[in-house]
Amino acid sequence: MNLKHISHMHNETNFDEMRFVRQMRYHRLGVSGQRKLSQAHAAIVGCGALGSATALSLTRAGIGKLTIIDRDVPEWSNLPRQFLFSEKDVCDGLPKAIIAESRLKEIDKNVQVIPHVTHLSNHNISDLLSSVDVIVDGNTDFAAIALEKRRAIERSPDFRRQRTGFHSHDCNPQ
Repeated sequence: MNLKHISHMHNETNFDEMRFVRQMRYHRLGVSGQRKLSQAHAAIVGCGALGSATALSLTRAGIGKLTIIDRDVPEWSNLPRQFLFSEKDVCDGLPKAIIAESRLKEIDKNVQVIPHVTHLSNHNISDLLSSVDVIVDGNTDFAAIALEKRRAIERSPDFRRQRTGFHSHDCNPQ
């Protein structure tokens, strides 16, 4: 594959095919799947252990847009399991969502990261999650988890089943 061909393909697909050439070789993803991923918008609610690992993975996979919702700052006890953060981040005291934006842009300058330093609530859920394709639950706040699930159910049954994995029996937290 010559560079002229790659450049032409980049213009047609809106992502760097050279960067993702190996994962596009996987027959279940291919160019069309990579294109869909590059146009997708995921929200990560909670940027702790699960949320930070997911943000890193989605960024490296080529997600187009990430909304990160977290009101906390990193603490020393977070460092063994929250891969986005460093000792310097703890000392600097910046919010996790702001650090995540900067760190993810270092990994892939093309990812659009929208940080929200806030807590997910009934008052802001529609504004924060209305445009996303998938909600990733990285939260330990059970009230916020119930809100996320309710939001997924409010979308179509198609959204619930195909995009989030939520099912109606999941929406009644005990």
